[in-house]
Amino acid sequence: MMNETVSNEKHDTGANERHNNYFTKIFTDILMLIELIKSFFPKDLSDIIDYSTIELCPTEFTDEELKKRYADVMIKLKIEGEDAYIHIMFEHKSTDDEGGIDQLRGYNCAQWDKDKKDGKKKRTPIINVLFYHGDGAWKYGHNFSDLYDVKSPTLKKYLMSLPIILIDLNGVSQANINGSIDLATAILLLANIRKNSKYIGKALDKLWSKYSKSEVANIRFMKSHVTYILNTRKSETVEDVTRNIKKPHTGVKVMTLVDEIKKEGIREGISKGISKGRKEREVEIARILKQNNTSYDLIITSTGLTYDEIEKL
Repeated sequence: MMNETVSNEKHDTGANERHNNYFTKIFTDILMLIELIKSFFPKDLSDIIDYSTIELCPTEFTDEELKKRYADVMIKLKIEGEDAYIHIMFEHKSTDDEGGIDQLRGYNCAQWDKDKKDGKKKRTPIINVLFYHGDGAWKYGHNFSDLYDVKSPTLKKYLMSLPIILIDLNGVSQANINGSIDLATAILLLANIRKNSKYIGKALDKLWSKYSKSEVANIRFMKSHVTYILNTRKSETVEDVTRNIKKPHTGVKVMTLVDEIKKEGIREGISKGISKGRKEREVEIARILKQNNTSYDLIITSTGLTYDEIEKL
């Protein structure tokens, strides 16, 4: 995971996954979700939510390509005594497009089809949120209806509409990042993660100066924050990144976390190497068995390979 330099995101197919993992780690925490809603949702909506009723729900993505591109969080809660759902989709592409809105529409339609299949007479009420931190301002509006190439307001009024709460981190000013230190840190990192570590280090220093040293030293998600920074650098050494992000009140903790993360990376690499070697051995055994006209069922039992994998040998 980490040798002399941190991988270049431009050529790193795992970059999307690292953005997703960080977002999911932070915003599957109920307290962080509550802060996010109170900080970024329209006040008339955030004021009527019963926060004591919030519960996480499993998400419905089954398409592997969507899982790679998007992270999503679904919560159930009560709003003025009525059951409702909030679906937050995280759009992390470096260039913006309308794909996030299309996927939100698709998710809603899939849920409503399920409602019908389950015999429900009413459809699930879903509040749609698009959390965007792409490289460039969002240009596709706050409603699915903004995607139509229609100028007539009367015509547009009768076309399918799907309002969306847009959280566009390109419009977030560092001076206006509020909330707990963990939420503020997460928003700052997501908004600036494509900048170099020297910039991020200075931004963190300015942000953390708003809090007491004890608060900064006890950030709940410090390991997640440090891991995210390390894993998303472009052509910077781990040593340079560490030097840029450690501060007088977090220096020792950051150094310890970096060592821990690097060791985990080594363990992960060893584990992957063992798995790769085991897989190669299974393939070789399967090839020999197949050459000797052994039945596919016996090859599958002996090696764990699938029918398709054996067929391709």
